[in-house]
Amino acid sequence: MTRVQFKDISHRAWAHPQDMASLDAVQQIPGLDTALRWFLSEFSVKALRKHVETTGTRVTPKAHPTLHAAYREALDILDAPEEWPLYIIDSPKFNAAACGAEDFFIMITTGAIERLDEEELLVILGHEISHILSQHVLYKNLIRFMAFASWMAIRVPLAGLAWIALNAALREWDRKTELSADRAGLLTAQSPDAVQRTLMSVFAKDENAMSVEDFRIKMAEQEKIKDWKELMTRAFAFMNSTHPQLHERSREIDDWSQSEQYAEILSGTYIRRSGGILTDLEFEARQTAEEEMAEFDVDWNEPDNALVTSRRAIQSAHEDLSKKASRTFINVRRWLNDDD
Repeated sequence: MTRVQFKDISHRAWAHPQDMASLDAVQQIPGLDTALRWFLSEFSVKALRKHVETTGTRVTPKAHPTLHAAYREALDILDAPEEWPLYIIDSPKFNAAACGAEDFFIMITTGAIERLDEEELLVILGHEISHILSQHVLYKNLIRFMAFASWMAIRVPLAGLAWIALNAALREWDRKTELSADRAGLLTAQSPDAVQRTLMSVFAKDENAMSVEDFRIKMAEQEKIKDWKELMTRAFAFMNSTHPQLHERSREIDDWSQSEQYAEILSGTYIRRSGGILTDLEFEARQTAEEEMAEFDVDWNEPDNALVTSRRAIQSAHEDLSKKASRTFINVRRWLNDDD
């Protein structure tokens, strides 16, 4: 299957509206990014990376050709600027994560690899790559740190209440980022069923026991529950969850896969990192124009350049003409004054 590659695509093209609004608000806090990057790179992330490098296995084209090829394809589809290290973690759990403060890396467990086919791997890899491209990783690390430090705050009554409120708000944003990343996973695999099958792998250990349509029906039934006791139980159960409930993710991705926005992105019209909503043709035309302009980018300090010589000759002639015009004006003014 030949998949569309999205050159110069901005993370805003796939961002869930609530994710984008919350992230923009957090990024307006002066100095927060700088302080977080320093703290996390020096302490939390550095220790985690060392642990992963020691206990995990780095994915390479030679040692893991299938997984690396899927990773490379996912990076190319989302036009990632670099290939961040990908590590395999030996664990039966179904999990994957993007980590880092500046030097990012991605982890995926053997439990996930064993249960995913090629399309589903693309969903997971695109999902994690998008967390880096969408600038989610830094603030997700902040949430993990807050969870670790929360036991200190609750010992001070007023500080504890403020901490709980901030933590709740950040966790709600955290869950919305997963909806954005699900969209990126869909753009990577370009198959709504593949995303649903990936969600099924989270829902059931044996995803073969249920068809995609049965899973959709099951999730739709969960959406219809109106009993307040059941809803309250769910709310408390997911209060500290890093991901939305599965039925919400299932509905959201199916809705977006049928949207005009998704169709336009597939056709080549989307928000670009370099600015604006452009079609592929418009983007290619702009690139061509920029390349042509670059050919005429002259070093005006180069003495042997023909354009430089011509420019200096024109400047000299212009200066000479200006001097002659100035002298003529002075002489005319003197003549008029003498006549008076």
